[in-house]
Amino acid sequence: MLEQSQLQLAKQIQEENENSPGQSIEEIALLAELSQVKNDIQSGVKALKEIENIHLAQKDSSEYLTIKMLADFGNVQDFFSNVVELKKLLAKQELEPILKKEVNKNLDKLESSLAQEIAKGIDHIKRTSRVSLDRKIELQKILVDNEIKKNDIHSLHPRFRVLKSVKKQLDEKNALFSSEFKKWQIAKQNLVIRKST
Repeated sequence: MLEQSQLQLAKQIQEENENSPGQSIEEIALLAELSQVKNDIQSGVKALKEIENIHLAQKDSSEYLTIKMLADFGNVQDFFSNVVELKKLLAKQELEPILKKEVNKNLDKLESSLAQEIAKGIDHIKRTSRVSLDRKIELQKILVDNEIKKNDIHSLHPRFRVLKSVKKQLDEKNALFSSEFKKWQIAKQNLVIRKST
């Protein structure tokens, strides 16, 4: 709850102070990166929602290629193009049974590879979205910390006072957690579980 409160305050303060006079080059760079990270998060969320809709509607795997982030991942396009070519070959030409069997076998392998590559792409989008979200949180904290250090006058501002108070409580809770966690780890090492007979 304290972390969530701190992040909310950080966001509000950062938004209030965006484009304020006297910004340093570092602040401008951080704000530009924050803007890019927000765009990355929005793109990731949009892609994941589209993926979920396709999955829930049980549409053909080719529908996943309408999502740019997924279509551009790894070998997705190559596998898909090869699948399309083999399907055209099967549809257009009368093939000898042996050759048709071989083409179908290759088609199955390619479709399986495509499905695996799409799954990897989905995992990649999830991971990069998580990294972007973590970076957004980190950037907001840096911006707020910089603002607090830069402007002692803000100590009179209600949100800064609340933020400092929340930050102090959070530091105390984190210190307590670290101490208790170390005790638990030591206790866990000495713990022996015996199977009753």
